[in-house]
Amino acid sequence: MKDLMMIEIYEDGEWIESLFQDITIGTKFRMRNPDTKELFVDDDKTEFVATSECYVKNLDVGNSILTIDVEKE
Repeated sequence: MKDLMMIEIYEDGEWIESLFQDITIGTKFRMRNPDTKELFVDDDKTEFVATSECYVKNLDVGNSILTIDVEKE
């Protein structure tokens, strides 16, 4: 599976580049566009906290994406 975003996990007071599958429940993370390095924004949020382990979501026949559930405010 190809990474669509750069992943950074907040650990010990700093952002550390990581892999999406390293995110676990309770992990604070953010995502960056790999081409422009701009932060991913969703509902004016750039930082997220995982409420699930990552899992594969099937989009249609032969296409899937690695995803994760996050806290909702």
